[in-house]
Amino acid sequence: MRKAWFFSTVFLLSSLAIKAATITPYIVNGTPTTSIAHPTFASIYTYADFHDGSYLSGARCGATVLNSTHILTAAHCVSNKDISAFLQEFTIVLPQLSNQADFDEIPEFLATTKYWVSDIFVHPSYNDSTIENDIAILRLETALPGTIPSVNIVGNQNEYRGLASQNYIAVGHGNTQTGVDSTTQLQQTTLNLVANALCGYSGVAPATQLCMAGAAIMNNLENATCQGDSGGPLYWTDTVPNPDVTYQVGITSYGPGTPYTCGSTTFPGATSVFTEVVDYQPWIADIIANTGSATENTAREATPSDGARNVYRANNTANDFVSQPSVSAPSSSSGSSGGSIPLWLLLFLPVITYVRQRRL
Repeated sequence: MRKAWFFSTVFLLSSLAIKAATITPYIVNGTPTTSIAHPTFASIYTYADFHDGSYLSGARCGATVLNSTHILTAAHCVSNKDISAFLQEFTIVLPQLSNQADFDEIPEFLATTKYWVSDIFVHPSYNDSTIENDIAILRLETALPGTIPSVNIVGNQNEYRGLASQNYIAVGHGNTQTGVDSTTQLQQTTLNLVANALCGYSGVAPATQLCMAGAAIMNNLENATCQGDSGGPLYWTDTVPNPDVTYQVGITSYGPGTPYTCGSTTFPGATSVFTEVVDYQPWIADIIANTGSATENTAREATPSDGARNVYRANNTANDFVSQPSVSAPSSSSGSSGGSIPLWLLLFLPVITYVRQRRL
């Protein structure tokens, strides 16, 4: 579950956990899963340890492992268009976090190996209003263990688009339904591809997005992603000609906004929208391989460092940031259906946000 924790050496400000309940994460109609089944899954957290002994920690988004030093996620999880410089500085990655309860208490998060981020690369064409090109890469200060595998990225969209009865699996620590966080365990759910022309947001969805509907309906809700699943993977398993090879084809980006809920059966379109990874392979390869390249320099948005973090640590306490709005709530451009929102909104305080609704 997503919790915003404020710890000192002697007390817990429990009201923060209560406030954070409105922005906790999970999958709708999900089934429990683990990092054993999805070893390339990772979690993005904010973790700040101040010199006065106070701590601030909160789950932010999902992600996947590109290689030992690079993490793939959604742009709106890390971009300065959506979050503050403070949150960028104190971004950490926790690979293979199956249960968020393992990072909920002081002993656990003090003992857990945290992978600090040294560079934040956001696609230069990312649009925080239309939520297009919602993709980013994090470079880590230290490498992940060699036992953690890298995600497979499919080479051609024709391998999975246009195939009948293809089930896709979304994985995340997001809400189980709008405003409800009923488990700390990693969840997965099956989805079916929807034609981009039927996505239901602003006319035809861009070719760089994958639109999905639930493969099943339970308790009057379709399978879907929800708040907190942002940045996490949409997996597809190729059974022919390579049996049981799983690829990441999408990055969780957004879903229908007010008045609809996550997994709404009345929304006239796709309940989950993903950035299509295959379209960004050249950009991903350039960021990973070409240190100092023009592509990398254009995409680099922030360079978190321990030096910058130490300034915050020395001059602030956790209390200085718990009421800070942490991310904006962009909506899609005007169109014929309800508004759309990124699936991660406010981390530390349930600040009232305005989501533009589009007229039918």
